[in-house]
Formats: sequence, C-alpha cells, structure tokens
Amino acid sequence: ANTMALYDDTNAFKGLYFHTEDMKKSLFAWPEVVYIWGVQHWLRYNFTVVLASIKDSNGMYDVVGVAVLSEDDKDSLQWFLQAFRNIFSSYERLPIKCIFSYAAIVEELQTVFPDVEVRISTHYSVRAFNKVLSTGTKFVASNKEREICVKLFNKMLLSKTQDEYKMLNSLFRKVAPSFIVNYFAEEWEPTKNRWAVHNFPPVFPGGFEQTPEGKLVIPKDSTILTFLKQLLRWLDSLKAQTSYRTSVHILKKPVVAPSKGSWQDLYSSLLTQYAFNYVSQQVIQSSSVNVLGETDEGMYIVQEDSNCFCVGPENCQCLDWLSMRLPCRHVLSVRNFLSMPCFCESLCDVRWSKQYYLDTRLNINGPPDRTQESKSKPSTNPRYSKKAMSVVETLLRIMHDDDRLDGRIANLEKIAQTWALGYDVSISVNKPIEMEAQEVVEEELCFDEHDPEIMGMVKSEPDDGSQMEISFPESTVQHAAIVEVPEDENMSCASVLLKFDAPKTSKTANPVKFALKTDKEKVAMMLGMISKSRELMDECLRGDYVLTAVDIELEPSNIKHSILHESVDLDLLEPYLEPPALQELKLCVKQKRSLQVWQCFICEMDLDDDCVLCCSCLVWFHPKCVGLPSPQKRKLWFCYSCHQQASK
Repeated sequence: ANTMALYDDTNAFKGLYFHTEDMKKSLFAWPEVVYIWGVQHWLRYNFTVVLASIKDSNGMYDVVGVAVLSEDDKDSLQWFLQAFRNIFSSYERLPIKCIFSYAAIVEELQTVFPDVEVRISTHYSVRAFNKVLSTGTKFVASNKEREICVKLFNKMLLSKTQDEYKMLNSLFRKVAPSFIVNYFAEEWEPTKNRWAVHNFPPVFPGGFEQTPEGKLVIPKDSTILTFLKQLLRWLDSLKAQTSYRTSVHILKKPVVAPSKGSWQDLYSSLLTQYAFNYVSQQVIQSSSVNVLGETDEGMYIVQEDSNCFCVGPENCQCLDWLSMRLPCRHVLSVRNFLSMPCFCESLCDVRWSKQYYLDTRLNINGPPDRTQESKSKPSTNPRYSKKAMSVVETLLRIMHDDDRLDGRIANLEKIAQTWALGYDVSISVNKPIEMEAQEVVEEELCFDEHDPEIMGMVKSEPDDGSQMEISFPESTVQHAAIVEVPEDENMSCASVLLKFDAPKTSKTANPVKFALKTDKEKVAMMLGMISKSRELMDECLRGDYVLTAVDIELEPSNIKHSILHESVDLDLLEPYLEPPALQELKLCVKQKRSLQVWQCFICEMDLDDDCVLCCSCLVWFHPKCVGLPSPQKRKLWFCYSCHQQASK
C-alpha cells in the first residue's frame, strides 16, 4: 500500500493514511462521486477512522482510502484530504464532481477541493438531527412529537423539488414545537443547500448511500493493530463480494428469459444488473405520470403528484435524470405517449454499461464466448461396482502374499491421487529381464507443466529396482540425472510403464482433497498448523530435527480449526514430535474441540449453520466472505489459495 504518516512537533502520532493499487484503480474508474465517512469511538484512545469510498456501476461500494486520526483538528483533516487529493495529477482537471461527507469536515473539503461540490450526506443529516432531539436537554418533547419531527425532516431532506420542500417546511412549522422550529431555523435552514436532495448537483450516482458495514466486522474499542488486521480482512471480504457480483454477469442467466427484442431483453444485455433494476422500476412508475400537453419548443409538460416537469423524448429536468443519466419515468412516459420504443441506448450513460463494468473489473473485452463441455455422469450401475470390488479383492490377496506390500500400496496411492487430479493412467508390463548394476546416466525427459510430484519418477520399489518411464505431450524439455542402483543384482523384475495424460477438459491441475493427499503432504500441512517456526518445520520434514513441546503451539486459540477435522490423524506426527509433545498436542486439540468455537478464516467472526469448508486445507468460511451464494449446495469446494497452489 501507499502509506503516509503524520506526527506533531514532539514526534507524537497524529495520523495514518494509506491506499492500495486496487483502491486507486477503482477511484479512477468511478471518480464522479466520493463518499467520506468519519467513524468515532471505533478505536481505543478515541481515534477517528475516516473512509473514502465510491459506488461502482453495479451498486457496490469500494473503499478507496483509509485514514486513522488521533484528533479531529483542522490540520489533521486537511493533511488527510490533501493526501487523498494527491492521488490525482495536479496538472489535470479533477474528475471528482461531488463529495458527500459529514458536517465537521465541510470547510476543510472546500479548502482542499475548491472546484468540487461538497454536500452533507443524507445519512449524517438524519443521524445528527435525530441525535439532537433525543439527547438535547433543552428539547423537552414527547416521543410522538420527536417522531413526527424526524419524519418531516427526513421528507424535507429527500424532497425532489423546491416546491415540495416549501410545502413540507410549512407543514413542519405548523406541527413541530416552537423550540424545535427555532433550532431548525438557526442550525439547518441556512445550510439547506448542502443537505436537501433537490439541491444536490447532477452527478452520478445520486446522493443516496449506505452505512459502512465494516463496523459489523471490526470490534469496538480495538487497538490499532487489531483494527488494521480486521480492516484488511473486511476489505478482502468486500473484494470477494464484488468478484461474485461481477461473475454473475458472465455465468448466470435469468430463469425465465425475456422475449427476444423486448425492452427487458435489450436493457438487460446493455446494462449492469443494478442499472437494469433501476430502469425497470422507472418503467413501472411511468404509468403514474400524466402527459398534459406539448409546448411551442417541442417539449412536453408531465405531471407527477403535484410536481410538473418539462420533458423531451431524450431529456428531463428531474433530479433522477440529471444524476443517474438513465431513462427516468418522465422520459419513458413521453416516449410511450409518442409511441416510441422504450429502449434507447443513447439514454444510458456508458458508466452503467455491462461492457464498461467488465472491462474495468476483470480487464477483459467482454464475457468469454465458451460453451461448456458436457460431462458424463459417473455410472452407478451395481454391476460395475461389483466388478470393481472383485478387482480390489484380487489386489489385496496378491499384495498380502508378497513381501513388497509397502511399495505396491505406494503405487496404488499414486494412481488414486493422479485420478483425483483429473489425469488418465495407463500401465503396461514388460517381461522380466536380468538387471545389472549401472552407473549414473544422463537422459532427456519431456516434462509437461503439471504437478512436479506427479511428474517425478514413480517407484515400484522392487528389490533390484526397475525403470519407470513417464510419457507426456511435447512441451518444455528439461535435463534430469537418473540414478539406478539395484539392491539385489540376482533379482529379476518386470519394468512398468506409466503414462499420465493431461485431461481433455482442463489444462490446469485441480486441488486434492485432504483425505486423498499422501501421508507426507498431510504431515507437512499438520506441522504448518502447529509449528511456531518455519525453519524448524523444514528441518523436521528433512529428518534433521524432532519438534519439542516448546516448538509447537499448545494454546487452543492459536491452533487452526483445520486440525479438528475428522480426516486429520495426529498419529502421523509421531515420528516428527517427541512423545510428551504429541501427548500435549492431543490434549490441546481435545480442549479446542470442547470449546465449540468456529470462526470464518477471513472475517474471524463466529460461523453459523450457513458455512462452507475447503476440502483441501480444511478451513471454514462464510459463503459471503468468499463470494459464494447462500445457502451453499455444492458438496466439494476448494478455496482460492488452494486453487493457486495447485496451478503452480
């Protein structure tokens, strides 16, 4: 992240500001309107957290700047705003059209952004008015009077025209107590241009916003380190939600598709889901708008409730049209009156187009034109199951009659793991030949870019050794030295040829379920769950060191929940841990299981019945935190990190 810190003359901390490259990218993509939130009492020591956010084409909020201020003084606020302003070049015209914020920061905003419209957000206006009436000692009024005053203030705030505001203001003065009317006239009436919606500038995407959801994730009175840790988890959660909403445009189609060529079909193909829902609402509301007549200039007078507007087939004077740049109900009513088609691409700003959204979010030129290949469902015919069991019984009988049981089981495990990764395995057996001791030879092998453990030589481990060849498609050629040292020169054995073919449906390897991993991989994962030092863990895996109780985590809260899964066998760690350490670890795991506290790996909040498990790393998540629909129906799922590791 790009980070800046502010200190006073005594080198005491005053402020911290940072933004990431993803935040900067979002700000440059949707810079028209910026929302600046100030949250107090969120951190210990009464620090103030300031968040700058934008609203994208699909109605999702992105945080584009974060500041932590020890004081809300003028110098600290101006320092933060100037740091945020410096993201843009000083030689170019500032693309920000309007900033919505809280009242305490308005003067500093006008100083740093003199050419930008500054408004008090509707959220802070209603909250401040309600707080004064509820806690002010001089406002002795009944609960019903307060409720009526707050409702009328909220309606004045959301008024769409000056006439509507005047009518509501007159009603407010009649029904509200005199001391509340005087307070409103002194504190709110002079600044109505900053908080009344009808005075908002015509900018995207209007003056309506939501409360920051981070307060639900980050605990109150957190330390700075806890706050930053939880904040980054919250931002990752927002990123996952955004990725899921973006993927909906590519992967999902409506259950009941609209008729081809209809306005629903045309608008849904052009606009994002958020913009399409807005236009659909405007189409429904257009039925309540009446067209009164035509003016000499070719415009039309329309009436909605008690308000009249001068409207054309492609323009309007209402705030919805000026702010959203999407078809409003007045324009749609005029087009219907003139028998013009409801769909008109020129009425929709490019900001709301699906193409612009996907290009910005995914850096692609549109949804990929791919047809999903049909996959045959595995047969559940009892005849095949019986045949497979017969083969298994034969294998067990042959293996138990031989003293090479371990090597053959290792081969079967390797074949099962290879099938789990989506590869095909073919085995051809040659006639036994006499093997002689050989020296180191240089050979050339063709390695396909897949899992290196699978590409390595699979040992059948006979007493005298055997050569195993692996054939892959032509790819990058690497040189490898193969050492063949037979243990018994007089033992003859058949050489085995295994061929691993890349799956036809995918070019990348898939993660493997934890239960299908080899014992070596399971041990490495389990040691990663409990080991305090990565270096000692590596030495332990190499056989150079045995971990003691001091080297592992024995506090239940510090051990990952993955170790509680039923497929985790702690006895596999016996060669790698001292006996007392293994016993203490089992006792610690038993204590952790008795606590019955399960948390999401991303947000670290408690899990409920609606959760999802990664079958490879055994980590639990909220579906919302990883961008999955809720409730989760799939039985097998792998997290993003496991997919990344499998593709390396």
